[in-house]
Amino acid sequence: MARSIICIARSLGAGGEEAGRAVAEKLGYRYVDDEIIDRAAERAGVSRETITKTERPPGLLARIVDGMAAAGSTEATMAFMSGAPAYVPPSSWSPQAELSYEELIQQVIIEVANQDRAVLMAHGAAVCLRGRAEALRVFVTASPETRAQRLEEQGGMAKRAAEKAVSSSDRARREYLWRFYGVRQESPIYYDLTVNTDALAPADVAKIIVDAAGRLS
Repeated sequence: MARSIICIARSLGAGGEEAGRAVAEKLGYRYVDDEIIDRAAERAGVSRETITKTERPPGLLARIVDGMAAAGSTEATMAFMSGAPAYVPPSSWSPQAELSYEELIQQVIIEVANQDRAVLMAHGAAVCLRGRAEALRVFVTASPETRAQRLEEQGGMAKRAAEKAVSSSDRARREYLWRFYGVRQESPIYYDLTVNTDALAPADVAKIIVDAAGRLS
């Protein structure tokens, strides 16, 4: 029997969404992405747009902080300057405390995982569910050049705009993992499987993921 939860992280232009939907169809699992935002917004009693903004990177300040990091600043200084809260694992949440929007998103991810048989797309689910034996954590990526070319061909973007979109998206992923999970440097060990789609179609990627889900059970 295949792993009951498939977490798929993806780089922009790598084809992760298409592969994820194909995996869900092949395994008969729910495909969960926007539902995480909707459920977190409903629980917080705020609009979907409010929760969506929580997932967006802080922008210019984060880029300044990244520059400080490159110059040798400590993580503690960067955390203070960026306003990134210290990551508190779900096991340490207080029942009396009001959860932040970030924690609500994590709570929904965990609840979906507890229900089993789902493909969880993005939202740092692979990091959130680390240590869960029933979860297969996958990272779908490709070279920046390939991803930019796909945005040009499939999205009708100019070359320079496509390259900028890829770079901005990669930076946003780094900032997201830092703000939500205290992960400053994404590591391969966060994933059970990393798939490079430079020469693979989404259908090929889906087949690899489904096969791995069964073999690693």
